[in-house]
Amino acid sequence: MTLARDFLESLNRFHKVLEMWRGTGNLSRSEFSILTAIHILQEDGIRPTTAEISKKLMLSKPAVSQMMRSLEEKEYTQRSICADDRRMILVEFTNKGRKIFCEEMQFFEKWNASVFERMGKEESVEFIKLFSTFVEIWTQKQMEELDADEKDH
Repeated sequence: MTLARDFLESLNRFHKVLEMWRGTGNLSRSEFSILTAIHILQEDGIRPTTAEISKKLMLSKPAVSQMMRSLEEKEYTQRSICADDRRMILVEFTNKGRKIFCEEMQFFEKWNASVFERMGKEESVEFIKLFSTFVEIWTQKQMEELDADEKDH
């Protein structure tokens, strides 16, 4: 087997595990991803907008907008006009949304803590470091390919 094939096999198994992930059952994976992006942007001092969420998750703005509508219908998020810049539409948690997100995050953290405990601290730290490096390099390469495609057209 090659590294690429071994990786693909592991990635396929992990993707299947993610498909089966149900968390608390209150949020879909995509809803959890959007709410997590909002939370991280806020923690990083960045005002969450559809554009910022789109950039953070590497999804199209229309895809994020569609998910945002669903979250708003469930009353998990709300959009409001920024007081400083009326052209900017901010995305915020509602009280209900923050509560649901916190419950899901607690479950997620507890679940991962048990996985990392089985792996051991040293291997867990190394795994996260290597995986983060891999994702960063993969992302850079992807962006380079997109830039090259745009130049060709």
